[in-house]
Amino acid sequence: MPYFGVFAVSFLEAVAIIGLLVPGTTAVAAAGAAAQTGKLSYWGVLVAAAAGAFVGDGLSYLLGGRLHRVSFLQPWFARHASAMASAERFVQRWGAFAVILGRFLAPTRAFVPLIAGTGGMPALKFWLANVVGASAWAFFAIAIGEGAMNAYERVPSQWTLVAVAVLVVAWLLWVWKRRVNAKKNQVEQGPPRVSGTKL
Repeated sequence: MPYFGVFAVSFLEAVAIIGLLVPGTTAVAAAGAAAQTGKLSYWGVLVAAAAGAFVGDGLSYLLGGRLHRVSFLQPWFARHASAMASAERFVQRWGAFAVILGRFLAPTRAFVPLIAGTGGMPALKFWLANVVGASAWAFFAIAIGEGAMNAYERVPSQWTLVAVAVLVVAWLLWVWKRRVNAKKNQVEQGPPRVSGTKL
């Protein structure tokens, strides 16, 4: 059951539109910490996370430009116009390699597969890059959790609390800044235009 949960959050974080709302990397890192203590299997977490990310990105790619033509989703696209335009430029510049790099760049991660499908990236290029990107991301996220657990076990408890407090404050500031930028972009820009340029 825990492995299905790892798969689910990894999948949801990779799916366009809802991916911005799901803390998949954080959840996989937590599973990595559990694997470090022996409560979960390292390989079980790795396979579940990589598979979820692979399937989620693949679904976004297959949906391609279809979601962009759904009328009730237009407000969402308008709110994220800047991120969509940035992801489009990113994919046009890096091609299939953007699928791998995009896995590590939030919030670009939620848009790259969708843009790749919209722009007509060849299926073979996308799926090969998707395998590499999903696997590398899963390995990286688990490593963060393992490293955090090792640090937790080696430092005094009071310093652990200080570190957690700093991380929480930093996360809250990031969320606040992201919302402010989203509102600003919504006012300054209209709905994004997806060019459909072949990649």
